[in-house]
Amino acid sequence: MTYIPATFEGLDLDDLPEYVSFDAFDTLVLRPFLRPTDLFKHMEAAGMAPKGFAEARVKAEADARKLHRREITLDEIYALLGDDMQVADVEVQQELAVCQGNPETIALADEIVRRGGKVIVTSDMYLPKSVVVSILDRCGVRNLSGVFISNDMGASKYCGDIFPKVLSALGITPDRMVHVGDNRRADVDMAARHGIKGVFYPRQTDRYFKSNPMAKEFIGRGRDLDRSIIIGMDVLRWCGVLGEKGDDVHELGYRYGGPMMAAYATYLLGRIPASSRALFVSRDGYNLMRVYSELDPDRKDLAYIHAQRLLAYIFTDIHIPFGPLELKGKALNRFEHQKVDRWMSYQLSYFKDDLGLEKIPEDPYEKARIYNGRIDEIDALRRKAAEAYSAYVKSYVDDGDVHLVDCTTMKFTSQKLIERMSGRRVKGHYFVSLADADLDYDSYHYRDRFVFGWSRINVPEFFMSSPEPPIEGWKNGSPVYMEDVPAWERSRCEMYEGITRGECGYAKALRSIFGDHLPEMGYDSVTSWSMLSADSRCEYRPILDGMKWASGPDHSDWSPLIPGLKDLKFLAKKLITDIIAKMNSA
Repeated sequence: MTYIPATFEGLDLDDLPEYVSFDAFDTLVLRPFLRPTDLFKHMEAAGMAPKGFAEARVKAEADARKLHRREITLDEIYALLGDDMQVADVEVQQELAVCQGNPETIALADEIVRRGGKVIVTSDMYLPKSVVVSILDRCGVRNLSGVFISNDMGASKYCGDIFPKVLSALGITPDRMVHVGDNRRADVDMAARHGIKGVFYPRQTDRYFKSNPMAKEFIGRGRDLDRSIIIGMDVLRWCGVLGEKGDDVHELGYRYGGPMMAAYATYLLGRIPASSRALFVSRDGYNLMRVYSELDPDRKDLAYIHAQRLLAYIFTDIHIPFGPLELKGKALNRFEHQKVDRWMSYQLSYFKDDLGLEKIPEDPYEKARIYNGRIDEIDALRRKAAEAYSAYVKSYVDDGDVHLVDCTTMKFTSQKLIERMSGRRVKGHYFVSLADADLDYDSYHYRDRFVFGWSRINVPEFFMSSPEPPIEGWKNGSPVYMEDVPAWERSRCEMYEGITRGECGYAKALRSIFGDHLPEMGYDSVTSWSMLSADSRCEYRPILDGMKWASGPDHSDWSPLIPGLKDLKFLAKKLITDIIAKMNSA
């Protein structure tokens, strides 16, 4: 199939001279960063270079150019750095590792060769020529008729003096060559000054921002390394470097869930020893375990464990005490009255068949009369069910070091439940914690203030969930799943395979580029990025519009994943409830 270079300004495939010269970096070769110098920041952040390296490396290059007043080499740059910063070999290794071939320009180069033309590379670069050749080869740029690098030639495109030297080396006149590159001065104007036609190639990043205005706003809020990598990876996905685009559900998971999941999983990699068992809590641990496995494929001792809030409410007194419950007057203590009413509903509904109840009374006082009148039976059923569940938990919690992974917590219910059922202390890890507890745990992010807007919690939980429906019980050592689920929950379960594949695909791509030096990205950056999926301008927003989340352990109350103005009453109620709950947990 003939390649049609629609983005190449003034290039006619049917009227090409004998030689076509390409710029290397940002034309044939792309990086997973917004700026080339962010590689130095990554080296420093990943522990491959000492603290302060990134700033010193940029300064050394600028000083070397002032000192030599010509094209410089990598050795000349490092000659101006201290003994503790001599990591030139590491820099070369990282350039080789992270650089990716640009499918668009490589396809053009291949088509030119197929038509009988000759392709060369002309680039301004301080890296040795041998390294640039290796990078090009690794990126799939082959069948070259020459490679000309500024520091090797003692001349540059930016000054224009490299072009006569290239022509001389090839033994050709200017009319027999055209040059393609992303810099108008260096690749077009300076080539033209020496009689060579220069063809401007707009950078993938520039075109990406025109097509993705939300991404431009995102990077405008901070130029840190985290955001650079998030955008750099998304550009690579956008232009086809990281595989073909899937359907909308897959891309929602890949582009917006992937960075957040990979960032949290990378955080966990540094905190869960290889010798420990890692338990990922249902349901928010499902995708986390999948992504974690992609980032650490050799890790084997992982398990997915059911420790839902409903089980803690029913089997233990962590939230609902054993014995009779006092239903306080609604007028005197509305919050306490409603809480006890819900507690009784949970227990009576769970053991409805065991107690021979046809239905649960709506009147709270009638409910209390039944509940307290049969409290001995209810407590006996709770303890018996707890024994069976305890055996299940103990099968996962052995004598070794155990770590528990969850998403968002205020009451630390899952960790308390596992510890209570196993009789052992475990270390908890949370994406976000909204309160403190007398437990051994850490948090990717601790939110010490209230934020009016639960989408920042709900959307991440959506990306971390599983294709399972909610559970409504426990029987024969396994969860009993809700059968009559609402339409939105059924839709979520059906689409979730695509979300998971997308997030795992992102993690796999991240590891293929960065290897064992995975970038540690912060909560604010990755969460802000994931929240762009909830922006009304996002092409995937309609998927989230149909989703709801359950606010109670028995999944009886459902609310929109992304609340609107009509939900203000609910949001106000939720805010008050969370404030009271946080005060009670203090």
